[in-house]
Amino acid sequence: MQLQQAPIHASASRRSFEPLTTRELEVTRWISEGKTSVEIGIILDLSEHTVNEYIRSSMAKLNCSNRMHLISTSIRLGLLA
Repeated sequence: MQLQQAPIHASASRRSFEPLTTRELEVTRWISEGKTSVEIGIILDLSEHTVNEYIRSSMAKLNCSNRMHLISTSIRLGLLA
């Protein structure tokens, strides 16, 4: 028995999304470096709550369910190198 890969629809790879703000991108980049919300807050002089709100907003814009999903989606979309 052979498994067949499900077809990828063009619309799935070209979904439109609301662009991330400069600060949301900055926070996302720090997450990709392995930083916690507390560490990012210290680096950017923000509260942990504010950092978490940027993360929540970014995840909502890109339809992501967690931080790892946010990072992988951001890389796939070319938002992170």
